[in-house]
Amino acid sequence: MRLALRSAPWRGIALGLALSALEPAVASGFPAPELVGDFGRTLGVLGAPDEGGFSLALAALWPAHSRARFGVMAFADDLGSRIGRLEDPNDGTDLGAVETIHRWTYGGGWRIDVGFPGRWGWDPFASGTWGAYRLEDDHRGEVSRALSSIGFSLGAGVVRPVSGRAALGVGVRYHRVFNDVAGRYLSVAAQWRWGGSRGE
Repeated sequence: MRLALRSAPWRGIALGLALSALEPAVASGFPAPELVGDFGRTLGVLGAPDEGGFSLALAALWPAHSRARFGVMAFADDLGSRIGRLEDPNDGTDLGAVETIHRWTYGGGWRIDVGFPGRWGWDPFASGTWGAYRLEDDHRGEVSRALSSIGFSLGAGVVRPVSGRAALGVGVRYHRVFNDVAGRYLSVAAQWRWGGSRGE
């Protein structure tokens, strides 16, 4: 007989078991992740629309080996909008510009960052991701086309410790998505890091 895990009592038991399993790891000093936030814009989008827009990402990375950190990441990237002309249906009078289609992608996956010795207080890093991309076209919030793809990204940048366990930086990332609609683009972003050990 299968257990109905959707019922409230079983959810409570499952949560209790999960917390019990995590307690020894926390007590033994299981390291907290380094949180990484990227805030910027996209450019160089393949396909149309291709004007680019905002780029957001949030990652939680744990020490893996030496200067490497590995973990998970979620992201959302605006790829642009197509602008058309709105005409009066009665006499064809041009009523101005209007957005006809908007394209963006979001998803999540695995991420690894590797730091390198720096100079003058700046620490360079390289980064790679592998995960799922969900691409959507919409008009005023109504989705007209959507598809899911696997993709990866490669990035590089520099960070500088600012206070305590925090650091600020900047980076650029190349995204390759395995579809024929918006198969690749770039993102340039300011970066905020908190946690981990600066200068490992």
